[in-house]
Amino acid sequence: MDSTSPSPFNLAAGASGTITYTCTTNAGDNGTVSFSVTDVRAGASVTSRTAASNSLVVSPLTITIATTPSCIFPGDTATFTMTVVNNTGVALNNVTPSALTRTTTPGAGAVTIGAFTGPTTNPLNCNTPSLANGATCNFIWTAPITGTVPASGTRPTFLVSGNVTANAGAITSQTASSPVKNLSDYLVAVSPASVNGNSGNQEIAWDVTNRGCGNNLNSMAITVAAAPAGWTYAGDSYSLVNNTVGSQVETWTVAATTFTAPSAMDRIPIDVDGNFSLVFSAIPSVAVATGSTFTVRVTDQSGFFVDRSTTITINPFGTGTANTATPSTWHEVFQ
Repeated sequence: MDSTSPSPFNLAAGASGTITYTCTTNAGDNGTVSFSVTDVRAGASVTSRTAASNSLVVSPLTITIATTPSCIFPGDTATFTMTVVNNTGVALNNVTPSALTRTTTPGAGAVTIGAFTGPTTNPLNCNTPSLANGATCNFIWTAPITGTVPASGTRPTFLVSGNVTANAGAITSQTASSPVKNLSDYLVAVSPASVNGNSGNQEIAWDVTNRGCGNNLNSMAITVAAAPAGWTYAGDSYSLVNNTVGSQVETWTVAATTFTAPSAMDRIPIDVDGNFSLVFSAIPSVAVATGSTFTVRVTDQSGFFVDRSTTITINPFGTGTANTATPSTWHEVFQ
């Protein structure tokens, strides 16, 4: 025990407070430790109940867990690296990691850590033939990350935790957790979701929401659907973006079907959206309802991008066919 603070500890009637005990472990300590305390009021016979702390692992064998990449989107593969440091004073054999434990918080969306691959080790093995005193090695796992990010509200988060043992379990590290990671995404929605075939002057709008990792969005490129053939974009476009200073701007430049922010100020910041429209002078003719897929590439200020697919249903449209079952819906009288 190094110190107790505050000392003395005085409380008024009905009040509460905190005593902090500071302790130091020795370099060679290994095992678990917990603490209990009974508080007694000086000058009287009143004694509190006995309180016990949680159990703490004390070990010169330490680990940390890191997660990469820094920004993880649904469908990405996360890499979890457990770094082991031997400060026991002797070489260790049989350095063995535990299985990783998953912790996920869905927030307003959902997130899943898939099946782990690994662990692999770097260097090749933490036991070749042993982990020397002062040496470091890594155990590495990968796992797919899936889920959905809401357009607003709390994002899903995830982490993993684990520990290692050595010398056939005689030494155990503390349990370490990776930093909490948000699941990120650039959300793209298209409107309308369906159109009539063989029609023209149809505006299609894409709404893009930045739920990424901190970078502002710089461009939005739309690849016009190749199938069915017949989509014709004649160059009429429009954008309305909520920029980094809270203003709505219509000044994003357009080259073909790629929209780009005219300045850093006019990029789309985190948790904000922008709307981008193209007007098509012709839409394919179809015999049955047919899906048509447009790919949208969203790029942030660093050049990082994701591709998102949006599908529009084309409905058959017979311009010369009357509804003979209910003629009242189409009959007009000219006088």
